[in-house]
Amino acid sequence: MGFMWSKSKSPLQTALLEDDQKIFLRSGDLLLVGSTDLDITLNDELWKHVALVISATRIYSYGQIVETKLFFEEYDFICVRQLECPRPLRFQKKLVDAVASSMAQSYRVSAEYKEGFEIGHVLYKMGFMPEIEELRPHHFSIGTPYKKLNLNFITR
Repeated sequence: MGFMWSKSKSPLQTALLEDDQKIFLRSGDLLLVGSTDLDITLNDELWKHVALVISATRIYSYGQIVETKLFFEEYDFICVRQLECPRPLRFQKKLVDAVASSMAQSYRVSAEYKEGFEIGHVLYKMGFMPEIEELRPHHFSIGTPYKKLNLNFITR
């Protein structure tokens, strides 16, 4: 009976809010890339990669500095852990120097721990944690099982 007043399905299937999400990143934020279900099953690793935001347009990931846009296009599931600390005027320079030091020191560890060491070394140089060489991406998550790693300065 009411088919004359019914509307087509297309307006009901379109989203009311546009999915144009803005990403707000600040220098020092951690990015955790989620593993696939297969990786979780086989390797028992919840996080595949860990990266560090250098600036709004650059990210330090696996020993390389990549563009933020390319990084977010490459991975489907990324969690952000924001750095909660004051950022004085020299913060950015200190961060860039720490990244350079990390790139120079990455030869010290095996490939298995390289990614975690690189991010951990930057945090060490910034004064946020002790230097630990055997770190994996899951050590930077909220529920880290690694007791030596204190990430109180990063949000949950």
